[in-house]
Amino acid sequence: MLTNKIRRGASAGFTLAELLVASTLVAIVMGAVYTTFVSASQVWRFSETNLHAYHGARTAMAVMRNDLQSAMAGAGHLMDGDRRSLEFYAVVRPMNPELGREPRIMWIRYRVRRGVGGDGVRLYREEAEVRGQLPLVTSDDDGGAIRRGRTESFELTDGLKGFEFRYLWVRDPGDQMSAMVREDRHPKGRGLPQGVMISMKVDDPASDTGETLFNSIVALRGAPSHR
Repeated sequence: MLTNKIRRGASAGFTLAELLVASTLVAIVMGAVYTTFVSASQVWRFSETNLHAYHGARTAMAVMRNDLQSAMAGAGHLMDGDRRSLEFYAVVRPMNPELGREPRIMWIRYRVRRGVGGDGVRLYREEAEVRGQLPLVTSDDDGGAIRRGRTESFELTDGLKGFEFRYLWVRDPGDQMSAMVREDRHPKGRGLPQGVMISMKVDDPASDTGETLFNSIVALRGAPSHR
């Protein structure tokens, strides 16, 4: 009787082979759970980053459109720009809260910089309150002597893959076949161009090219009808 009880107790346990099989199954299940968790975390982080880039690009585009549409035609000869930067004078509300919320004459400059360690392109907006008279078109003053307040810099967005300005002219608006001219440089003294095209690129893995291009053409008020 004692021998039978001992045998029954021994047969109630797990063999080494059973323990190895169970351990293997647990390891497989835990590995699958970990892989799923890591993949979900990566997708969430990428989606959050991509959403940030989209939101930043759209916000920056709205700010630039508002500023350019408020550019002063009387100070158009002071506009100076290339593909990576653009400065001009406009009547807008300052971004610096210390200057209040009422529109005033502001010097504005947009410029881009490459992020630290190649972390995309960053877009900045600089502004300063104009505290003196602007030179007339007939003046020899190129704007260097204009009295301005302290320059403040604001980062509008980061993580862009690309950014550029282009300056648009129509040679003859009466000729329907006259093509619009796009230029990479707008020197001082020309007056306002008829339009400014803004282009921004952001990452988009869902597209065939891996990126999305934002384009916006801003028509400038008070610009000449043709060049």
